[in-house]
Amino acid sequence: FRDMPAERLQVALRNVPHVQAGIALSIAAGALFFAAVEAGRKRRWPLEWAAAAAVLLVFLGNARTNRDFVKAVDIEEYVRADSLIRKMQEDDDVFRALSAVPNLYDNVFSIFGIEGTRGFFDNRIRWWDELASTENVRNANILNLLNVKYLVATPGVRHPAFVEEGSEGGKALYRNTDALPRAFLALNWEVVPRESMIARIKQAEFNPRATALVEEGLAFPSGGADGGDAILPVEWVEYGPNRLRMRTTSERPSLLVVSNAYLPYWRAKIDGEEAPLLRVDYALQGVALPAGEHEVVLAYRSGPYLASRAVSLAAAALLLAGALASRRSTRKKETSVG
Repeated sequence: FRDMPAERLQVALRNVPHVQAGIALSIAAGALFFAAVEAGRKRRWPLEWAAAAAVLLVFLGNARTNRDFVKAVDIEEYVRADSLIRKMQEDDDVFRALSAVPNLYDNVFSIFGIEGTRGFFDNRIRWWDELASTENVRNANILNLLNVKYLVATPGVRHPAFVEEGSEGGKALYRNTDALPRAFLALNWEVVPRESMIARIKQAEFNPRATALVEEGLAFPSGGADGGDAILPVEWVEYGPNRLRMRTTSERPSLLVVSNAYLPYWRAKIDGEEAPLLRVDYALQGVALPAGEHEVVLAYRSGPYLASRAVSLAAAALLLAGALASRRSTRKKETSVG
């Protein structure tokens, strides 16, 4: 729990008794399930009764889960799109939105097909949480680097980069004119130790439009451009949850930066050839590109997931084969006795 915020830790600790009870009930239910199946297999009672008992155990487990953990609310409270949501939905760009309104959390945006800075993960990605923490997104450099194009806040924000797009129900929508694109080509980069990257990004003199941060030197030198902006646009060909495809053009070597969470299970290809996926700006995806025109594909492929899926399918096949073999054996015994 060392990396867990104190508030989340308290919630987790309060739920420990529920988890312990759930584990005990799961073990008991599993034992009863296999006892019922075994009793049916050995003809201590009809196989149909064993199947009915197994189904009843599953039903009781689901009923307990629904009673203790699933709280029903009026869905209209969450799925009604107000004018601010509709305004963001009209934007065809790839972007993120951030809420600065109490009790309006970023993950609510996902109901309407709008990405937030926090997203939703069953297993949190630590480095993304550290970069996009509540404290850090108050920093303009990090806000812009995370592709936060829209901010929902209480009316009255005064900042030259934020243009009000509308207001409703005590909330206002602001468009961030300084937000970086979701993907871009960086022409300059700086080698910085990973543990120092967030502090470097937050420095007032750092400009994420001028420099990207990498952990080690690339195959070609930095220094493609001088001045404020040193980025080039990227053309989106495909944007999905597990596959991204882009076209890039640059007269000199560049670093493709994609403002999505770095994970080693993503694979990069340049013009169909495998390429290393880099960890850039502490938590983002990066691909080093030679000069010229290229098509870059990023695809998610989890080795552990594929392995566990294969094991699960094999186990299911073995269980099915065992059940069929047991059934045939039982029938042969009945025929022999008859």
